[in-house]
Amino acid sequence: MDLHKYLYRIGFKGSKMPLANLETLRLLHYAHMNQVPFENLDIHYNRYIEVDIEMFYQKIVNENRGGFCFELNGLFNWALRQLGFDVIILAAAVINDQGDYGIPLGHLTNLVTLEGKRWLVDVGFGDNFVYPIEFVPDKVQVQKGRYYCLKQLDETYYQYAVSDDEGANYKHWWKFTLIPRQLDDFKDACHYMQTSPDTHFTHNRVCSVSTPKGRITLSDLNFKTRVGKEQTVVALADEQEFLRVLQKQFSIVLHQPYQPPFGIKAK
Repeated sequence: MDLHKYLYRIGFKGSKMPLANLETLRLLHYAHMNQVPFENLDIHYNRYIEVDIEMFYQKIVNENRGGFCFELNGLFNWALRQLGFDVIILAAAVINDQGDYGIPLGHLTNLVTLEGKRWLVDVGFGDNFVYPIEFVPDKVQVQKGRYYCLKQLDETYYQYAVSDDEGANYKHWWKFTLIPRQLDDFKDACHYMQTSPDTHFTHNRVCSVSTPKGRITLSDLNFKTRVGKEQTVVALADEQEFLRVLQKQFSIVLHQPYQPPFGIKAK
């Protein structure tokens, strides 16, 4: 595992090893969000995802792939520690389509302590903040036209919420505690997320990455482009066109045949 190669993969600019300061943290986060896609393709192409930092590195760096939260935030945690950041792994429960919280370790995120302040650092939640957000409850933080806010629910739990409506009508995405976790703690959750018919990961293929002006997303046979708040959707004809768009827009080439996971009916 080569830190320089990882920095090159995420498009981090600079010839020298960066210092562990806030400017570097922001640049790393932004670079990762714009270069490494959030994707769940392995689940639909018969490749089991192990909770293993070297496998995360092999996939994301050497194979030019993306991943979901355990992989993306797990590897980002490794890189931050290599650079000297004070960072811990946290676990979160994500709101599902029914408005209920999922399993307690359904999402892996990171918290960095730097110069007396704490920062929520997350490159593994899809359409998320592109820069770290300061860990200050009730402070509204705006990035790319979105409003982010952390709420303290009780003595144990905090809540992460997002608004597209000028700070009104917040959608609560997940709740979490500040209990430090280890990567191995997420093995059962990772297995569940890629095998259970109750998770959206097993029903829909997705590959999505931030762009300087918005975001591009390949969701099954729909290719979505968002610039600001304007979005266009192009319907794809078939699997071959899906693979062509995947290669052209995300530089990802898949060699395994499409295989809906674990008996779930193909669309």
